Amino acid sequence: MITDFDDDVLPTASDDLYIVMDSLPESDSFTTTIQSVDVDGRFIQVIARDPAEALVIRYRQQRADGIGQVAKVDILAAYQAVLECVRQDDVDWRRVFEAVDGGRDSAAVEWAQRSVDYEPTGLSVAMAMLDLAKRRQRAGLPGLVPLPMRWGHHEVITGDTIRGIPAEGRLLLRALTIDRRHRHGVEIRLPEGAVLEGSEWLPTGGYFWPDAAGEELDLTYRSPRGLLQLSNVYTQVAGNGQERVVRWDGYAGMWSERADEVTRVYHCNHSSTVPPTFDDLVFSVHVGGQLH
Repeated sequence: MITDFDDDVLPTASDDLYIVMDSLPESDSFTTTIQSVDVDGRFIQVIARDPAEALVIRYRQQRADGIGQVAKVDILAAYQAVLECVRQDDVDWRRVFEAVDGGRDSAAVEWAQRSVDYEPTGLSVAMAMLDLAKRRQRAGLPGLVPLPMRWGHHEVITGDTIRGIPAEGRLLLRALTIDRRHRHGVEIRLPEGAVLEGSEWLPTGGYFWPDAAGEELDLTYRSPRGLLQLSNVYTQVAGNGQERVVRWDGYAGMWSERADEVTRVYHCNHSSTVPPTFDDLVFSVHVGGQLH
């Protein structure tokens, strides 16, 4: 990729640069190069080299400068360093890049093992979640479902699994806050379970699309595995003009809190709400007891 330093090409909230760097094969023949069209000889070049997923950055701020190079750079550190140099006219590139030199090994473990705030990184919620999942995998840490990610003052998830619910019971969802700019809802799944519709048990979960605050969905359910899965969903218009249900992209995510032992409240952000406010849809889930 060769581009200029135009903010329309590398917008503040763009994942494009991260995606390109993350996709680089381990070879000197494949690079990501950002080249200035205004300053002759100015460029930043990112290369993937062994060990796996460690990056090399070559750069020159002015034609009179020698070509600088740093190695074993963590991908997220590289992403942020490149954006800082691209967007600030008076920044010293050598200072920025030398600060991330050799940080791949320590960063991989540090970011995977402890809760590091992704809010100021410049990544979207979806891309930050991908970075955290891959980072944990590289560090040999177990996968988590849901995978909590620190975003500001909250632990953000893209979906939730509530374990240990009664095998049969009632499920009450209530919309507390609605943002009418979007069609925003909740997907409900009961693995190997069913919901009662009329007099028939249907092996499915379903959706809750509230139109107003205070709207409720009351379900009778069966869940032999004691699992309830929830995620915030929204609709988008496809190229053929048809509406489709989408989840887990862009800035979509949610954080939860316990209202009591059987009720949780979820604060959801729509994919297109930037920066995230997590108040596009707020809903509560109450799980009732065993049916008699």
